[in-house]
Amino acid sequence: MKMSTRLGAVAFAGLWATACIETPEEGGDGYGSIGSAITATGSDGATYRLPDDSGIQVIGVSPNTFNDTYSLDGDAATITVDVPVGSYGVYLFSPQAMGPDWQLERTNPDMTTETVAATLVTPIPVDVTVLENQTSNVVFQFQVADGGTVVFAQGSLSVSIDVDVSETDNGRASFVGSLTTDDIFVDGPVDPAFFPLVGEQVFQGVEVVVNGDWTQQSSTRVCAPAFLAGGSGSHQGPFDTLVEIIQVGGTSQLCLTAFMGVTHAEYRGERQGAPVSVTWSGIAPEIHWYKNTVATLPVQVFDGETLDLGALAGSYPAPAASFEGVETLDGTATYFANYSGPVSFVFTPAP
Repeated sequence: MKMSTRLGAVAFAGLWATACIETPEEGGDGYGSIGSAITATGSDGATYRLPDDSGIQVIGVSPNTFNDTYSLDGDAATITVDVPVGSYGVYLFSPQAMGPDWQLERTNPDMTTETVAATLVTPIPVDVTVLENQTSNVVFQFQVADGGTVVFAQGSLSVSIDVDVSETDNGRASFVGSLTTDDIFVDGPVDPAFFPLVGEQVFQGVEVVVNGDWTQQSSTRVCAPAFLAGGSGSHQGPFDTLVEIIQVGGTSQLCLTAFMGVTHAEYRGERQGAPVSVTWSGIAPEIHWYKNTVATLPVQVFDGETLDLGALAGSYPAPAASFEGVETLDGTATYFANYSGPVSFVFTPAP
């Protein structure tokens, strides 16, 4: 049996933010300077520094004849060197680094020292322009294993270190509301009575519990692993998508994206495997299920460095969009649906 309605543009196709750097007009044959910070004091009172033998390599793009390496070793807080005016690609390196996997040295307030794992999240190289007698910024950002953020960002063509360490509280989040079915497509040996029609109201509820550290995905986005604690629905088909994701092998995330003074809270879940639900049992031996729900909240909880889950705590009426899909690996059945409407978003920090 086959039911099909127009499959229009996906209402939710992800949230993207673009960081732009205005490049002033180059000119002259003079020099700018490179300032590089080696150590800094974090908000936790600890001092962080790059490991010994770290450095930056500055490779000219325009002019393309410049190529030099500068050590970041030493006891000074910063070092400064001059480079000709031009455009450059800046690389950060260390003998101990393996791709994005780095180690930073930390001196705690009690003067004990330790080495902490960190992930370099900034794409390398960083493209910058150095103007005569002016300051350009280059930023190297690390995610520290215990949840802190280390940002290298100061100077003329700068590498400075600023450390912000905050606790990464776990918590429970829910998205509950009646959404309108904007588009739906069902194809294959699936009972159409299990699915809503275009324009029909669908009650949906998703509840997740964050059970891991938040990690920074971009300058505006952080995500944490979670498990799907529960779900509800007024139609069998959409509800069974949650039934399938909640099974062993399913994965879920809660993501927060800062955008123009608001926060987009996003649930992402998926699973691939054998079906167990009423809707999908007997359809195919292996199926891929996935679901995204995004609510727009009138709060700002992430500023590119600090995540404030306390500001997220509470209950918010919020506009939302939801997308879900199912695909059999043998291509015998597919299902996609888009929904939009108001939900109640609730976030409760873990005790």
